[in-house]
Amino acid sequence: MSIFTNDIVIDGGTVTVDTITNAVTVTGTVTANVGSGTQPISGSVSVSNFPATQPISGSVSVSNFPATQPVSIAGTVNVLTAVAATATISQISLPNTTDTLLLASNANRKSAIIFIPKTGIFVKYGAGASATSFTYKTNATNSTIIVTGYTGQINGFGPSDTINVTEL
Repeated sequence: MSIFTNDIVIDGGTVTVDTITNAVTVTGTVTANVGSGTQPISGSVSVSNFPATQPISGSVSVSNFPATQPVSIAGTVNVLTAVAATATISQISLPNTTDTLLLASNANRKSAIIFIPKTGIFVKYGAGASATSFTYKTNATNSTIIVTGYTGQINGFGPSDTINVTEL
């Protein structure tokens, strides 16, 4: 490698810059023009004003970047499984604009499927479902809500309808 400047000539040598310590290591035949002559340079040269970042023009290709990255998680990860050997299926009559119990609390519930034929039904995790207190609101006919990870009471509110509830 040959680099020519007004002050330094590197011919057949190498220059290595440590961007963390800003140390420049020179190997090979290197001369520096000082006055009317040249002086040999070898070893390390400290460059204290070397910028921490360098501008790049053009494009940069990173070809050895892994397609997947490892992820570590601190703490405990809980996995919910909705595996059940039995299911209880109920049809609940929802009176017009009346808070109605769809599912009672059940600590053994794995999951539940709530099928609602009409729009505008409000479903709440807990008691007291209303048009202003709800968890879900159906905006289309034939809506299905799948409940996982919740074992408490579920109530409904809205226009008269028959709600199909399956509890696993």
